Amino acid sequence: GKYHFDLDDWRMLKFFSYLKPCDAGTGPHVYVRGSHKRRSLKHQLTLLVEHPADEVLKVYGDDSPVTLTGEAGLGFVEDPFGFDMGTVPSRTPRLMMEVGFGVSRPSRRRFHGEPVIR
Repeated sequence: GKYHFDLDDWRMLKFFSYLKPCDAGTGPHVYVRGSHKRRSLKHQLTLLVEHPADEVLKVYGDDSPVTLTGEAGLGFVEDPFGFDMGTVPSRTPRLMMEVGFGVSRPSRRRFHGEPVIR
């Protein structure tokens, strides 16, 4: 898999909530602990927001990924400048709500090609 970070705004928080239970088979969200604060020079200077998992874990350590599983209603908050990814579901896809708050007006542009309804 590949980790990515979001550049929707320079000062932003994202709030997530699972709308259905999420376990290893439903494609849980994974966040790389500490990646929002400490960046390798390569990750600071690149224009690419997506990086191979082995490259990211080489910088932050194999124990840095946090896999978020839980019941419907589980909520978590994330600094989107940190590396994260949604894993590929093996049974059924996850259903989650995402709400972002930033200081700038919303942009229609996405840096990693995902469609966004605004």
